[in-house]
Amino acid sequence: MTREELVKLIKAGEIIDEVDLSNADLSGADLSGGIFNKVNFSLANLQRVNLQESNFIECNFSETDFSSAVFKDANFISPEYSGAKLVDAALAESNHLQGKFNNANLTRANCYQTNFVDADMSGANLSEANLNYTNFLQANFTNAIFTKANLEKTNVINPILEGVNLRDAHIKQCVFQGPILAGQNFSGMDLSLTQFREADMSGCDFSHADLTQTSFNDANLMQANFESVIGNLAIFYGSNLTEAKMHNAILEQATMNEADLTDADLSGARMNKVQLGEANCTRTNFNGADLSFADLSHANLENADFSNTQLFKTKLHAILDINTLWNGSTKALALGMDKKRIKAEQWKPRPRTGDSTNAR
Repeated sequence: MTREELVKLIKAGEIIDEVDLSNADLSGADLSGGIFNKVNFSLANLQRVNLQESNFIECNFSETDFSSAVFKDANFISPEYSGAKLVDAALAESNHLQGKFNNANLTRANCYQTNFVDADMSGANLSEANLNYTNFLQANFTNAIFTKANLEKTNVINPILEGVNLRDAHIKQCVFQGPILAGQNFSGMDLSLTQFREADMSGCDFSHADLTQTSFNDANLMQANFESVIGNLAIFYGSNLTEAKMHNAILEQATMNEADLTDADLSGARMNKVQLGEANCTRTNFNGADLSFADLSHANLENADFSNTQLFKTKLHAILDINTLWNGSTKALALGMDKKRIKAEQWKPRPRTGDSTNAR
């Protein structure tokens, strides 16, 4: 089938079904609005091709060259992109269901608001790609490259990230659900407003990073390095921060309720108005920290070190402070047990008349 015949069939609304276009030169062709079923485009030249509003079902694009091609509003079901070249391609606002992008080259590709569902992107090169507002649902990124990629307001849900290095990526206001990112180096990076939900980030290096309003809900941050981070309004609710290094961290108004801070080092940290309710602070080092106006209600402070800490108006309601060190602290300026709150917490409604417990 010649280029002219193909374009003519597309404009006539015909379905291109099970045609072999491998090695074809379709560069610059207008294939917009086409419907393609099980077409073989492997090794074809599709540079600068217009694929807008086209639909592709189970098509083979192995080692196809899509450089500078336009994909706007195109839909792909089970496409095969193995080894394909999508350098500078405009994939913005296209949809890819169960696509195989392994070892594909998406350098500088514009994937703004693109949707990838169940995509295999193992070994893919996403260097300098625009992934802003992109959605990746259950993608396999094993050994994928993200050098200088833009991930702002990107959603990465239940991914496989083995061997991925996000060191030089621009990550801001992203959502990572259930990622395994243990040992990653995020030092000095801007991760503000990003959400790492139920993430395994044990041993990660966040030192000197900007974590302003970053969320680590129920994350595993064991032995992570947060030294000198800016983490104002950050959320560590229910996270495992065992043995975490948070020396000189700025964590004002951060939320650490129900977090496990066993053996963590928060010495010298600025923690004004931090929430530590019901946190496990066993053997935690707060030496020299500023906890003014913080809330440690019901926290376990057994064997913790609060030497030389600032505790002005700090709530120490119902704490467990067995063998806790308070030397040099301003504990006298803290707020102790709140009797009215205790009464409220212990209150139970009276059984209603006729309840089985009173029917005797």
